[in-house]
Amino acid sequence: MEAPILVPIIVALLEGLKGFKINRAYFPFISVVVGLSVSFLFIDCREARECIFEGITMGLAAMGLYNLALKPIKRVIEKKNEEA
Repeated sequence: MEAPILVPIIVALLEGLKGFKINRAYFPFISVVVGLSVSFLFIDCREARECIFEGITMGLAAMGLYNLALKPIKRVIEKKNEEA
């Protein structure tokens, strides 16, 4: 599998971890750890450092995608609270 396909899967895994009431401050670290794990499991790397680089990149991309999707949702909630 390629990295662009795995990033949304990492986001989905992070969403699943929300049910465990983990402090949100740890999510960037968890995202990178999950990215590294997915990289070593599903990407065919020639060298370990290639998997490490791709894992860190996927974890950070997943965290960015998560934060990017969260901003509009927060705006909608704030707008509804102002109207109420």
